[in-house]
Amino acid sequence: MTAIFLLDLVSPLGWEVWLLYLLPLFLTFWFSHRQYLIPLATICTALIMVGFIHSSPGIPVEVAAFNRSMGVVILWITTVLLRQHGRATVEDPHHHADDHTGHDLVQRQGQSDPASE
Repeated sequence: MTAIFLLDLVSPLGWEVWLLYLLPLFLTFWFSHRQYLIPLATICTALIMVGFIHSSPGIPVEVAAFNRSMGVVILWITTVLLRQHGRATVEDPHHHADDHTGHDLVQRQGQSDPASE
Protein backbone atom coordinates (compact mmCIF):
# COMPACT_ATOMS: atom_id res chain seq x y z
CA MET A 1 0.00 0.00 0.00
CA THR A 2 2.93 2.30 0.57
CA ALA A 3 3.90 2.07 -3.10
CA ILE A 4 0.33 2.88 -4.17
CA PHE A 5 0.23 5.85 -1.81
CA LEU A 6 3.58 7.20 -3.02
CA LEU A 7 2.48 6.78 -6.64
CA ASP A 8 -0.72 8.64 -5.80
CA LEU A 9 1.26 11.50 -4.22
CA VAL A 10 3.54 11.99 -7.22
CA SER A 11 0.73 11.67 -9.78
CA PRO A 12 -1.29 14.73 -10.69
CA LEU A 13 -4.99 14.87 -9.88
CA GLY A 14 -6.94 13.08 -12.55
CA TRP A 15 -4.80 9.97 -12.64
CA GLU A 16 -6.92 7.19 -11.21
CA VAL A 17 -4.12 5.71 -9.11
CA TRP A 18 -6.56 5.22 -6.22
CA LEU A 19 -8.08 2.28 -8.13
CA LEU A 20 -4.96 0.32 -7.19
CA TYR A 21 -6.16 0.32 -3.57
CA LEU A 22 -8.58 -2.42 -4.62
CA LEU A 23 -5.62 -4.80 -5.04
CA PRO A 24 -4.80 -5.04 -1.31
CA LEU A 25 -8.49 -5.67 -0.61
CA PHE A 26 -8.67 -8.54 -3.07
CA LEU A 27 -5.36 -9.97 -1.84
CA THR A 28 -6.57 -9.81 1.76
CA PHE A 29 -9.72 -11.66 0.74
CA TRP A 30 -7.81 -14.15 -1.40
CA PHE A 31 -5.47 -15.08 1.47
CA SER A 32 -8.44 -15.55 3.83
CA HIS A 33 -7.68 -12.63 6.12
CA ARG A 34 -11.24 -11.32 5.92
CA GLN A 35 -11.12 -9.86 9.43
CA TYR A 36 -8.77 -7.20 8.06
CA LEU A 37 -11.06 -6.00 5.25
CA ILE A 38 -12.77 -3.21 7.24
CA PRO A 39 -9.55 -1.84 8.81
CA LEU A 40 -7.82 -2.05 5.43
CA ALA A 41 -10.66 -0.23 3.66
CA THR A 42 -10.54 2.45 6.37
CA ILE A 43 -6.80 2.95 5.84
CA CYS A 44 -7.24 3.01 2.06
CA THR A 45 -9.99 5.63 2.41
CA ALA A 46 -7.71 7.82 4.52
CA LEU A 47 -4.86 7.43 2.02
CA ILE A 48 -7.18 8.34 -0.87
CA MET A 49 -8.12 11.54 0.97
CA VAL A 50 -4.52 12.41 1.83
CA GLY A 51 -3.51 11.72 -1.76
CA PHE A 52 -6.23 14.09 -2.95
CA ILE A 53 -5.04 16.87 -0.65
CA HIS A 54 -1.34 16.51 -1.48
CA SER A 55 -1.37 15.62 -5.19
CA SER A 56 -0.31 18.20 -7.74
CA PRO A 57 -3.02 19.82 -9.87
CA GLY A 58 -3.98 18.08 -13.08
CA ILE A 59 -7.73 18.44 -13.53
CA PRO A 60 -10.25 20.77 -11.86
CA VAL A 61 -10.45 20.08 -8.12
CA GLU A 62 -14.22 19.53 -8.29
CA VAL A 63 -13.81 16.75 -10.85
CA ALA A 64 -10.98 15.16 -8.86
CA ALA A 65 -13.08 15.33 -5.67
CA PHE A 66 -15.99 13.63 -7.42
CA ASN A 67 -13.69 10.93 -8.87
CA ARG A 68 -12.16 10.23 -5.46
CA SER A 69 -15.59 10.15 -3.82
CA MET A 70 -16.73 7.57 -6.33
CA GLY A 71 -13.51 5.68 -5.69
CA VAL A 72 -14.25 5.55 -1.97
CA VAL A 73 -17.79 4.34 -2.70
CA ILE A 74 -16.44 1.61 -5.00
CA LEU A 75 -13.86 0.65 -2.38
CA TRP A 76 -16.51 0.25 0.33
CA ILE A 77 -19.00 -1.56 -1.91
CA THR A 78 -16.21 -3.99 -2.81
CA THR A 79 -15.36 -4.40 0.88
CA VAL A 80 -18.98 -5.17 1.81
CA LEU A 81 -19.38 -7.62 -1.07
CA LEU A 82 -16.15 -9.42 -0.19
CA ARG A 83 -17.22 -9.72 3.45
CA GLN A 84 -20.64 -11.03 2.49
CA HIS A 85 -19.09 -13.56 0.13
CA GLY A 86 -16.69 -14.62 2.87
CA ARG A 87 -19.55 -15.11 5.33
CA ALA A 88 -21.61 -17.10 2.82
CA THR A 89 -18.65 -19.37 2.15
CA VAL A 90 -18.02 -19.90 5.87
CA GLU A 91 -21.71 -20.58 6.60
CA ASP A 92 -22.04 -23.04 3.69
CA PRO A 93 -18.72 -24.84 3.14
CA HIS A 94 -20.25 -26.74 0.20
CA HIS A 95 -21.16 -23.44 -1.48
CA HIS A 96 -20.94 -23.46 -5.28
CA ALA A 97 -21.83 -20.51 -7.47
CA ASP A 98 -24.10 -22.58 -9.70
CA ASP A 99 -26.13 -23.92 -6.73
CA HIS A 100 -28.18 -20.74 -6.52
CA THR A 101 -30.43 -21.26 -9.51
CA GLY A 102 -34.17 -21.41 -8.99
CA HIS A 103 -34.20 -25.00 -10.21
CA ASP A 104 -31.75 -26.10 -7.51
CA LEU A 105 -33.63 -24.18 -4.82
CA VAL A 106 -36.92 -25.84 -5.70
CA GLN A 107 -35.31 -29.28 -5.67
CA ARG A 108 -33.70 -28.64 -2.28
CA GLN A 109 -37.09 -27.70 -0.85
CA GLY A 110 -38.47 -31.04 -2.02
CA GLN A 111 -40.97 -29.56 -4.46
CA SER A 112 -41.36 -30.28 -8.13
CA ASP A 113 -39.96 -27.78 -10.57
CA PRO A 114 -42.81 -26.24 -12.62
CA ALA A 115 -40.41 -25.52 -15.50
CA SER A 116 -39.68 -29.21 -15.97
CA GLU A 117 -43.35 -30.24 -16.18
